[in-house]
Amino acid sequence: MRLAALALLALAGCGGAVKNEARPEGQASVIVQSEDAIDGRRPELILICGPGGGSFSLALVRPFEGDAAGLTGLIKVDDGAATRIGLLWLGADRWAPDLEADAETAITRRMLAGRSVYFSGPERDSERVYRWDLTRIGDGIAELRARCG
Repeated sequence: MRLAALALLALAGCGGAVKNEARPEGQASVIVQSEDAIDGRRPELILICGPGGGSFSLALVRPFEGDAAGLTGLIKVDDGAATRIGLLWLGADRWAPDLEADAETAITRRMLAGRSVYFSGPERDSERVYRWDLTRIGDGIAELRARCG
């Protein structure tokens, strides 16, 4: 197994960058920056795949303050139906889905099968819609798909 390797690819066009990271224990992850900047920074979608399935989290630039209990968001892949998910606040601008492992893996697989991921939320806090272009991952998406099963 190779040790953690981090590659930052500067991409042309209006979008941000992609960071591919191979992790020990058979995991692979990628951080995809949003197409749109907020306050000079780009929100990030973090996808992780490995033997335990798939997971994702979000870094939405703006720090959250307040009561995060009961907050939800909407995830949509390409032109598919939006899925409402509960959200867990991880501190600062970081969020994770509040889902059972199998449900989170299924959504992660759906994201990796698509081209664009849209997220709206956390509800009560933001009406903003974020978009990530997964074609920016390039050839590394095949490895993530394989590791997510």
